[in-house]
Amino acid sequence: MTPDDLLLKYAELRALRSAVGQLSKRHATPRLRELARRFPGALRELDRLPTSLLEARFRALQGGERTAPWMLFQCTFHDALSELLRQRRGQTPTVRRHAFRENSYESALKKTAATLGTSLEAVRAALMPPFAGQDPESPPDGFAAPEDP
Repeated sequence: MTPDDLLLKYAELRALRSAVGQLSKRHATPRLRELARRFPGALRELDRLPTSLLEARFRALQGGERTAPWMLFQCTFHDALSELLRQRRGQTPTVRRHAFRENSYESALKKTAATLGTSLEAVRAALMPPFAGQDPESPPDGFAAPEDP
């Protein structure tokens, strides 16, 4: 994963966020699946990060920034989560059921921290920074596709 890949991710996150209320579930689902396949963990960003932060990250990448610490954390995290999911897909159903008891997202956060030689808290803060006055479990403008008629 590279910052150029992140630029593509944030372009799609912006497009999906701006389409809130306009896309039916039937039209949104394939885009969401593709986003999740290419960038594991990105749906959490779509659901939880405020639009202002998605926009700021997109603008930084679009403007040529490639060395901000959050970019390194993002790239490392997506690589770690992709690898964990690949490993689990190759396991037997019994082993896979046991492995899924462990949270893949948390495992990838820990792997990212170990890879970068930093704390788990630093990784969490870089990926999902707290935003003032908002409950992280209830984002102000997360993606929710309307049901099809």
